[in-house]
Amino acid sequence: MSGVSTQPAGEGSRTLSSLFSPGDRTLDRLKLASDSMYGFLDQSSREPCQHARETLDQWYRNSPTESRASIRARFASDDLGHHLGALLEIYVHEALLRLGIVVDLTSAERTPTTAVRTSW
Repeated sequence: MSGVSTQPAGEGSRTLSSLFSPGDRTLDRLKLASDSMYGFLDQSSREPCQHARETLDQWYRNSPTESRASIRARFASDDLGHHLGALLEIYVHEALLRLGIVVDLTSAERTPTTAVRTSW
């Protein structure tokens, strides 16, 4: 079997509430070397993958609305660097939120001292 497709269904079929394509997951096997990370996770019916999708979607929904289209496009990319970069972005954002740190990406001055503020 060839690798799992890395491209999500058309942009019109997805909303900004999910990183993954809609529909049933039918892939019931382990990841092959030829599978992209995103493609496998998107299509796998295995329980650990379902849990990972739910967790990643929650982190994604917690990310700034204005950043979601870019994050989603990079997360679904064939380029592993883009995929992992988007994953790191939502992971770090979620970690900072849980620590009570707010990141303001809309600031005109994007410096660490103006973009981050704590609630303590």
